[in-house]
Amino acid sequence: MTTTTLYFVRHGQTEWNLDERMQGHLNSDLTAHGIQQTLNLAKGLADMGLTHCYTSDSPRTQQTTDLLTSELNLPIKAEVGLREINMGLWEGENKTTIQSRYPESWTNFWHHPHLYQPNGNGETFADLQTRSVHALNEIIHQHPGATILIVSHRITIKVMLAYLLNQPLAELWKTGDIAPTSLNCVEITADQAILVSAGEV
Repeated sequence: MTTTTLYFVRHGQTEWNLDERMQGHLNSDLTAHGIQQTLNLAKGLADMGLTHCYTSDSPRTQQTTDLLTSELNLPIKAEVGLREINMGLWEGENKTTIQSRYPESWTNFWHHPHLYQPNGNGETFADLQTRSVHALNEIIHQHPGATILIVSHRITIKVMLAYLLNQPLAELWKTGDIAPTSLNCVEITADQAILVSAGEV
């Protein structure tokens, strides 16, 4: 029986994480702490038998990927489908401002994600899941039996894990959060996906 192992990693802490600004498709650089977080994680990757690496094409994930894989001889591919959710008018705005301007959609985003509708030309959680799962399934299909590092974003990783583990979007935030540089491992066989570890930092 062929087992494909996926290691999902969120990018390191960024300047906008510190400022509590929503990033989405916009970008901010890793902080010094975010760089150190990434280097600390990199020390543990050498013994995992990684064979491939896929990253979101956002600069913060590519910066994280470069730091994580600098000592590894891995083929790396940037994949637009692994980007963070498009947050529309929220991108670049502080959380306090968003809560004040869009209280209903803010509440739905964090408490009723299946009901969330973006302000502006953003994505719903279902939109994001469709996009990211398409990319994920392509990766799995291309590399059966491989051990793959996937560097992505908080919400994108959440919805991909929800898909693999048959978790409804309505319950998305009832499970653990995805902290910067946290590691989530899923093993996939022909008939099931098993969460091996969650939220390791």
